[in-house]
Amino acid sequence: MTDGSRAIVLGGTGFLGRTFASVAVRRGWRVQTLGSRTLDLGRPESVRALAARFGPETWVFACAARTLDGAADSTELFDANTALDGHLAEALTACPVAGCVYLSSASVYGDAASQLDIDEATPLRPTTHYGGAKVVAERRLREAAQAGGFPLIVLRPCRIYGPGQARAGYGPVRFLHALRAGGPIEIYGDGSELRDHVLAEDVAEAGVQLAERGEAGTFNLASGHSHSYAEILSHIAACVRSPFEVVHQPRSRTPIDQAFEIGALRRALPELTPTRVEAGIRQCAEDLGLVRRTARTHARRGAPTPTTPSPGRPA
Repeated sequence: MTDGSRAIVLGGTGFLGRTFASVAVRRGWRVQTLGSRTLDLGRPESVRALAARFGPETWVFACAARTLDGAADSTELFDANTALDGHLAEALTACPVAGCVYLSSASVYGDAASQLDIDEATPLRPTTHYGGAKVVAERRLREAAQAGGFPLIVLRPCRIYGPGQARAGYGPVRFLHALRAGGPIEIYGDGSELRDHVLAEDVAEAGVQLAERGEAGTFNLASGHSHSYAEILSHIAACVRSPFEVVHQPRSRTPIDQAFEIGALRRALPELTPTRVEAGIRQCAEDLGLVRRTARTHARRGAPTPTTPSPGRPA
């Protein structure tokens, strides 16, 4: 990439789109952001309008999606995302570009059972409509890239979090927002299941740097270190300014553990070091004005207090 390369960020007004745009601008790209109010990719007429913005020197960062945050996993969600990504694939076929970075999801692997060695060759067995839509989109975009002769970078991030995230799924930022609102943190069961979380800034840095190098292929994005939710609570307790209450809710399903291999990312970007979750949590807590030097937690009567399990093992 040369200075001033052109990027179009789809979903550019959302949390991840804004992060991608900020990183690209900082690294010298000329960036145009498009949100649904400017160009609704869910509408068929978006194909022609989007293709008109493309060109042989344009990199497309596709961050637009209808997500599970605040919505039920449903066939409507599947239909909305397959329409959106299908229109993007049509536009790329009509007017090929310099390259495309597609924000997929680790949900393509599914979570029906524990897996502690998920790499890019792991079979795709999505267990949600959202994950199923991402599988369809990856296939359609690969077909468009092959037809147009441009590189496609597919990013499969695990659970994304970061400063400025207003809506968050189960995990660190939701817990911190609960504290800011003055309520307790609710966790399911004893919080022993293992998950990896990746900072939004790291996702954007990886995507932009892979584009700069003209890479193509599929990359898991994760910190490389899975933690239990009990550990997450301990990291929160280490940095917030007030004691907090933890309420343990009954589980609705059997807990499973997940861990991701990120060897492909490390080989492509050996100098990129993912942010450890304790550092990312502190960034988020600082952003919400919750940080102090020391803190402690207490739990509601009858509920276990958060503990720090041995590395790599459930609490």
